[in-house]
Amino acid sequence: MKIRDYLYTLAVLICGTVISSAGLLINPYRFGGPPVTPVSPGTTDLVSWFDFAVNADDLHSTKHFTTEGSPSFTAGTPSYVTFSAASRAYNISGLGPAFNAAAGDCAFVYRWRGYTSLANPTTVLAGSRFYVNYSTVLGDQDGGLSGGNKPAANAGALNTWYTTIYSWDEATNTLSESVNGSAFTTTVVAAPEYGSGSVYLAVYTNVEVDFAGFYTKQLTQANVAWLYNSNGTRIYGDL
Repeated sequence: MKIRDYLYTLAVLICGTVISSAGLLINPYRFGGPPVTPVSPGTTDLVSWFDFAVNADDLHSTKHFTTEGSPSFTAGTPSYVTFSAASRAYNISGLGPAFNAAAGDCAFVYRWRGYTSLANPTTVLAGSRFYVNYSTVLGDQDGGLSGGNKPAANAGALNTWYTTIYSWDEATNTLSESVNGSAFTTTVVAAPEYGSGSVYLAVYTNVEVDFAGFYTKQLTQANVAWLYNSNGTRIYGDL
């Protein structure tokens, strides 16, 4: 490629549509859709948010987790909790009834990574409404609604942070999934099996969790871009 053609192409990617040296209109979005401006999902309809800076509490509401097996907490950026195969966290003070059992739109974000070793597949988040699995075969974000409904799987790897987002449209039975800022993959599935049971993080497996947030509303692609944050962490104070 000549230098001038390279410069024209670079201008397209940075600035938008231009006329090439050959007089052809170049599509500014040939390598993807228009850029999405990140927008915070805010705290409206936020049921619970966990930063895991010092303990398992959601310090911003009354919905805390009770831990089993003494998981460890690491401060810094990101701050995260480490669960081993002998520990897990489960809700005993409201997240189950408020999120799992509440019919209507809902969504959650879960930033996590597997470490040391994980079986194929391993459930890294489980509730009466949603689940997320890790698997190098089935996909680390292989998951979805209870009752076996799920979108397509994505292959996974150890020691890699994943920002997994699910958003549920009650009116159309549409489940949307995003992994690491990707465009939503939507799947029409049967309604979930609502129940007031616990939400489990880690489920007796080697997983670290940076943050987790649960909403009783849908999330947008702009929210996805904000939460993914170029593979960076988020805390409640950012919202």
